[in-house]
Amino acid sequence: PARDTLLIIDAHIDDGSGQAAYMGHLRVQNGVIVAIGNVVPQNGERIWDAKGLALAPGFIDPHSHYNDLFITKPAPASVLAQGITTVISGVDGYTAKPIREMFAEFERSPAAVNMAAFGPHNNYRSTVMGDDFRRVATAKEIAEMRALLKVDLDEGVLGLGTGVEYEPALYSNIQELIALAKEASQVGGRYTSHIRSEDV
Repeated sequence: PARDTLLIIDAHIDDGSGQAAYMGHLRVQNGVIVAIGNVVPQNGERIWDAKGLALAPGFIDPHSHYNDLFITKPAPASVLAQGITTVISGVDGYTAKPIREMFAEFERSPAAVNMAAFGPHNNYRSTVMGDDFRRVATAKEIAEMRALLKVDLDEGVLGLGTGVEYEPALYSNIQELIALAKEASQVGGRYTSHIRSEDV
């Protein structure tokens, strides 16, 4: 008997491969998708009729500030109702906690969604420059920021996130940003930025 399986039938499947969506069935066994398409029901298998509803991989929210709320709301209805299964943090160059602490907290108290993050430039600048941030960073300070980013890259961040519209990153120059982006690029990290001004 197939007691550990669930067969979802008559779903409008968009499998994320880039091909057009199609009607079909999908079998899940022990939490893993094991068959898609024209799947024949097994004896004793639980069946759920999707009646043509869409079935797709979970969506990624590439610009999220939700991570700070996972401790109090680990299953956010507003996120899950949209089909989001992964959120990306640190995209404006800021996280409420250091990356290592944020990841450790998430490991201790997992949420209903996955989380990834970019290394937060504003955090690095605050740590290195303190209250004296309304100026261009020195070469030594940039090297210290690169070292902080490297630690976070080793922890698994996706790359560098900057928010140059906000203090303290507002005062950074292009040389600082390039130096940090080069650090991220050494491990294949990406770069994302909130632009310096949204004014027309």
